[in-house]
Amino acid sequence: MMMKKSVARLVIALSLIIGSASAGHAQAQLEDVTVTEHQIQLNGQQMQYTASAGRIPIRASGSDDPHAQMFFVAYRARTKDANDRTPRPLTVIWNGGPGGPALSILLGGQGPKRIEADSRIVDNEDTILADTDLLFIDAVGSGFSRMTRPEYAKEFYQTRGDNDAFIECVLAWRRLFKAEDQPLYLGGISWGGYRVAAMGNALEKRGVHVSGEIYMSGRTGLSGAGPEQKFAPLQIVNYPRIALFHGKLSPSLGTDIDAIEQQVKSWALETYMPALQRLPKLTVPEREAIAAKLALYSGLPLAKIDRRSLVVTPTEMLTGLLADRKQQLVTNDMRDIAGKGDPALKTIRFTAAVRYLRDDLAYRTALAYAPSPWEAAEADAFAPTGSEAPEWDYLSGYYSHPRPAAETKAANEKAIAQGYPPGGQDIPLTDEAMHINPKMKLLVVNGRFDSLRSCASTQEQLKGVEPALRSRITFRCVDGGHGFFLNNPAVRRTFNADIRALIADRLAP
Repeated sequence: MMMKKSVARLVIALSLIIGSASAGHAQAQLEDVTVTEHQIQLNGQQMQYTASAGRIPIRASGSDDPHAQMFFVAYRARTKDANDRTPRPLTVIWNGGPGGPALSILLGGQGPKRIEADSRIVDNEDTILADTDLLFIDAVGSGFSRMTRPEYAKEFYQTRGDNDAFIECVLAWRRLFKAEDQPLYLGGISWGGYRVAAMGNALEKRGVHVSGEIYMSGRTGLSGAGPEQKFAPLQIVNYPRIALFHGKLSPSLGTDIDAIEQQVKSWALETYMPALQRLPKLTVPEREAIAAKLALYSGLPLAKIDRRSLVVTPTEMLTGLLADRKQQLVTNDMRDIAGKGDPALKTIRFTAAVRYLRDDLAYRTALAYAPSPWEAAEADAFAPTGSEAPEWDYLSGYYSHPRPAAETKAANEKAIAQGYPPGGQDIPLTDEAMHINPKMKLLVVNGRFDSLRSCASTQEQLKGVEPALRSRITFRCVDGGHGFFLNNPAVRRTFNADIRALIADRLAP
């Protein structure tokens, strides 16, 4: 249910937020902002909140020259006690990509609204807005975020530039909306995990404390590339669950999937991983024994197991498990079959979500909402020669290794071909940030049906984190895919409960 909407453009909106700022000063700060008033029923009680939407200029360092405008949506709840001056927490949540817009996350689970499978926008009874204000941001080139000139694309379509833009956007938003005293929490999904790690590190070094970080199906910045690569083969632990779901698991293993996973995990840690450490020296019988286990646990035909690598990559699982049915699994959720379902529904849901921004939040703009930087020119219809988006520059990441750029690029291309996420960081930025801030805590969540992340490999990586930091990290493995809380009520509720516990500082590791 929504109250009578009060829409404020530019000066009025900023006067509500900034106070006595003049119109001229307001125009120098923000392109334009809308503010709307809403209410929602939570646990039988009415909660009023304000939604603001607008774009923040991202300026070149030390100048007043905007190189981009980043779109945001913020929700701020009104406290029941008008005399309570305790700052509410602020949680910033972003998508992955790289270069992904926030829309699916905005309406996916934590905000006051969510989108149903039938494209209806409904009140989200699981929202965490009662516990924290929320800020969602579109990456430059996606959503309503844009560069001010096409030639600036290379500044933002890279790991470091992308992170720096988000840092500037969040710091600017906090200044403009009087949020600098609010305890800060950062959350990112998928590639957004890189951003959480890099941004948390940068803010701590600037004296801006981050109370907690939330990693959703993404890397944590707690270790370098070595552990990530070392434990990647442990994805075999989750493969039996996927094979069972599709009727491809050998009946000899039974149907108690939790017991089967434990069996596979014990074999993987005690036999499989040690064998991979001496891979070049394995005999033919040893290789055949391991290949037989990999086929048994993955559901793939024995002939499809690579005897040289002895690893079942995500791509091999996606393309091979249902090859006899001429079907492929979906990367983000391996329970789904590629090409199934009505493709028009995706367009309908996307259109409904964008209308929420334009109608419910009253953000009127001639811009098309771009699903990604590479689709922005097409979405806006006019693309002058030379304005095409360049490829994402992974080489601009945070690396500690001395490897030549060409080798790093080749390694990324190989990882992508095998179905693994590309690299963008091997410096343990989160380790450093947690040392700077001894109160920072982490919530790390993976989905069991995600081909891009592995519960088992993440668990083993976390075991290698020094005990003083490990005690401040909570890990969850849930029944979901890459976007585990999207369209998944049970997981959404438990995940949001964990976020509330993190904010209340009562989340058990």
